[in-house]
Amino acid sequence: MSRAAGPQRGLALIAVLWLVAAMTLIMTGIVGAVRGEIQNAAQQRHALIAAAQCDAAILLALQLLSARSSEPGMAPEVIPMEFGGQTLAITVTPLNGLIDLNHAAMSLLAALYQHGGGLDALAARALAQATIDLRQQRGAKGAAQGIDAAEDLMRMPAMTYELYAKIRPLVTADLREGSGRVNPVAASWGVLRY
Repeated sequence: MSRAAGPQRGLALIAVLWLVAAMTLIMTGIVGAVRGEIQNAAQQRHALIAAAQCDAAILLALQLLSARSSEPGMAPEVIPMEFGGQTLAITVTPLNGLIDLNHAAMSLLAALYQHGGGLDALAARALAQATIDLRQQRGAKGAAQGIDAAEDLMRMPAMTYELYAKIRPLVTADLREGSGRVNPVAASWGVLRY
């Protein structure tokens, strides 16, 4: 046996140990990534099931409302709906109990942004004017386009998601005709404050 064979064996052993350590690190990373993906898929599955249950409960509540022989009340109503082994509380609010983005007066919009969104009076008035400008934008045929959905407010440069999240439960863009006033009997406490 030559003298060079000993150090070569030692180097080979070190190389093998380094390879084993590298493979162990790679496998640990792969296992961690797979676990993360499994957890992510499970969370998405739970979210989809919850959304489907909510949609089904809303459809059942709508069915119940349409099957009633009497007219729906003017005040917000909470309907408990059982679906998939869970009871969900569906709140039905008449649209005229919300602030109508397409017809509300400048003062009402400014109060919404100031008190509901937490803006100062000057910024609230500027945003109210921007909302009016947005709903009065002219389309290709020259008619005012109006606001199709509350999400359209996000097109305004001064609108932040934080502000939008605060005012979203208080507004609607679904009324095609209206006075711009809020029905106090149908309004929630959040709307009545403004």
